[in-house]
Amino acid sequence: MPSAPKRRHILFIGLGLVIFTLAAFWGVQKNGFINYDDPLYVTDNPRVQNGLTSEGIAWAFRSSQTGNWHPVTWLSHMLDAQLFGPNNAAKHHLTSVLLHAANALLLFLFLHKITGAAWRSAFAAALFAAHPLRVESVAWVSERKDVLSTFFWVLSMWAYVRYAQLNTQNIKLKADSSRAARWFAMSLLCFALGLMSKPMLVTLPFVLLLLDFWPLQRISNFKLETKTNASFSARQLSALIVEKWPFFVVTAVFCFVTVWAQKSEGSVRTLTELSLSSRMDNAVVSYFRYLGKIFWPENLAVFYPHPKSWPGWLVLSCAAGLVIITMAAGGVARRWSYLTFGWFWYLGTLVPVIGLVQVGIQSMADRYTYVPMIGINIVIAWGLHALLARWPMHRVALAGGAGVVLVACFGLTRAQVVEWRNSETLFRHALRVTDGNYTAHASLGIALAEKGQLAEAEDQFRKGLAVYPGLAEGHHNLGNALLNQGRPEEARPHYIEAIRLNPNYVEAHMNLGLVSVRQGDMESAKIAYARVVELRPDNVVGHHNLATAYLETGDLVKAAHHYALALRASPGYVPSLFQLGMIAMRQGNTVEAAGRFNEVLRFEPDHAEARSQLQQLQTVSR
Repeated sequence: MPSAPKRRHILFIGLGLVIFTLAAFWGVQKNGFINYDDPLYVTDNPRVQNGLTSEGIAWAFRSSQTGNWHPVTWLSHMLDAQLFGPNNAAKHHLTSVLLHAANALLLFLFLHKITGAAWRSAFAAALFAAHPLRVESVAWVSERKDVLSTFFWVLSMWAYVRYAQLNTQNIKLKADSSRAARWFAMSLLCFALGLMSKPMLVTLPFVLLLLDFWPLQRISNFKLETKTNASFSARQLSALIVEKWPFFVVTAVFCFVTVWAQKSEGSVRTLTELSLSSRMDNAVVSYFRYLGKIFWPENLAVFYPHPKSWPGWLVLSCAAGLVIITMAAGGVARRWSYLTFGWFWYLGTLVPVIGLVQVGIQSMADRYTYVPMIGINIVIAWGLHALLARWPMHRVALAGGAGVVLVACFGLTRAQVVEWRNSETLFRHALRVTDGNYTAHASLGIALAEKGQLAEAEDQFRKGLAVYPGLAEGHHNLGNALLNQGRPEEARPHYIEAIRLNPNYVEAHMNLGLVSVRQGDMESAKIAYARVVELRPDNVVGHHNLATAYLETGDLVKAAHHYALALRASPGYVPSLFQLGMIAMRQGNTVEAAGRFNEVLRFEPDHAEARSQLQQLQTVSR
């Protein structure tokens, strides 16, 4: 056990780390929501907007919306809406900052626990906390899943280390193993909660094996000079892999669930869209692009366009580099175990997001480094200490160098946080630092359209489509701009093209229905809205609009059915309640009509039409 002064020493370092992290990101509370995924996760999501409800909780556990199954993330957004209001961006951001600060603190305490190296652990954790690559995960409300899942990741590792220590003691002392088993179960539980926050954590069992190697040294006498020693290490490794079978089972289950969720939402790109060779080339190059961003974090963007192909010489050079570094890291396993540990942490934890299974259309993303960079931080912290350890002034040099690096990261991070102030600042920045960024053109266009600058928005959408004509979202956005300028005949073919490119594009079907209504084509509107509710059975507006289309064509029965389905999805949806009252009046059912209008007034006391209809009913009844 550490002495009391030692504990105070660690406490002060931890407190300083938390203050440092909060100071780096405190400005994020001035930022708003952005139009890139935040509407899906928070601002336009009725389940989240309603806070923690029984219906919302049930939905969180069955939803594959956004191409992920992450109920814990949904619940965290619902809790924010419950506590702070549905659209309080500052408090949503504050929650993410606090989680990130907690992750930095937990990482420091964890590294210190397993290595005993306080200052090296502090530097690795501080570099994790304040590096500019962290901004995307912390300043983007939709990326709550990063900070939340990593919170459970570190807790899972902590519980596993406690299990491993107790298990080793029990073997030596032949003691009761129930305490160790409880810590193992706790580690498994935290792992599952982390996966229910973000499925990227599937590599955790691999990292636990790395912990067995260093610093836990559960693979003792790691030597490969003799057949005997090699066999001994192989037997130990096999036993450690078997020991973790529950983790591998959970990983397999979540891999299956994740692929199902992504395919159900059309997030996974097919080999026709992006060939396997293109994916492999991009994966190889991205390992070094990420390293470049880690060591020289400039031109950071919310979206990096996929180049589709890289020069052959670059791919071969990166592939050779990966092989050489990996072999070197394996070769120094006995002498510099931390190098092996850190490199294989980085190499392995990036696998789920490196692009072999392409989700989305980006080539890489800053947020994907949230966990993998920890391995590189360990290599840097322990490597610099080992390199300078024999120099008489090594403490001064290390402290000075660490201070310079952390101050630089602090300043760059605060500046990057400002770029996330709103959608317009974010995507104008992305266009400045990247080329051919069709997503940035599209999202900037949406931001301009929301401000009423429709002509400028149309120009941005057309620029995005000029770069990537096959982008369904681009055609949908251009259709919206044209429709809002009163040009439905020009908007229609863009919605149709968006649907051709992505048949499951719910919003495009919805807006095609709206165009059809404006053009007086109710049959086409019914087809479009029917597709919306087929794809999203709980889509409130889809059911309401389909019901209205049936109402316009005189089919009161089907209209009432879909208004009722809209209310099943959202019991307090006033427009459907009112229309059901009107249908009941047309059918002569005054009792039901009065009940519906009273419900409308319960939810919306100032609803003039409902009050007027109710007064008419009361007059007739007299």
